[in-house]
Amino acid sequence: MHDGVASGAMNDTDRLIVGRLYTDRLATLCGAPRDRKEPTTRREKDIARSTQTRFEEVALHCFRRLHTLVPSPRLALAGGCALNGVMNAPIHRDTTLESSYLQCAASDDGTCPA
Repeated sequence: MHDGVASGAMNDTDRLIVGRLYTDRLATLCGAPRDRKEPTTRREKDIARSTQTRFEEVALHCFRRLHTLVPSPRLALAGGCALNGVMNAPIHRDTTLESSYLQCAASDDGTCPA
């Protein structure tokens, strides 16, 4: 599991200290991460594009599976993934979906009240 923000620690300017958001295994597979101060290279762009492509494949597979279980011409999406417009395009283009609702406050942190 990645370190993420599990500690809840804050720095001296009251900003959350974000740890590593990847595992050692990912670093072994893809190589050491780029320092944020360094320019983005072709390697990072290739990793991002490959990740996006695979994400689209998985999302479309999940949508098609869900659609066989609950056939409907409408779809409601929420969460950070719902805001991935590149992923949403093939769902609309390559399926029988007629309309969709994207929850306007979508984010990865959820919408559960505290």
